[in-house]
Amino acid sequence: MPNQASLLLKQLSDVDRGPRGLRDLWKNAQQAVPDSVEKAFLEAGFGVWLAYICTKRGAENKEKFLGKAACRDLVASLEKQPSEYLNSLAAAVARGIGPDIETKVKEIEGRIDTNMSQQSNKRQRERVAECFNIILLIPLRHGRI
Repeated sequence: MPNQASLLLKQLSDVDRGPRGLRDLWKNAQQAVPDSVEKAFLEAGFGVWLAYICTKRGAENKEKFLGKAACRDLVASLEKQPSEYLNSLAAAVARGIGPDIETKVKEIEGRIDTNMSQQSNKRQRERVAECFNIILLIPLRHGRI
């Protein structure tokens, strides 16, 4: 387990912005099956879940990097582990997140929250624009609406 936790922490320390589509991944993780790998890591905290997602994305990514095979093996082996093991590994990863990585994780987590509020604002602007367009389509009768 120490090697697995180290690999997850290494992938987390290498991330700068988080993987593409992180907000959607995070929203989907909220509905993950209770005994799933993703849910076990999510319940241990955003940083632990992000470490798993970065490792999983690295394993699935087309580009080559040193340690890709280890990431692929880890992700495959985690799918076969009981939930007690996953919870223990997630706790080990959580303990290994230092202050420098924690700062980076908080920034990435903040971007998710910011993006979600920006999406909400965008939807509100779109609704107002839709209403405005409908008003413009109403034919004028005698100069009145």
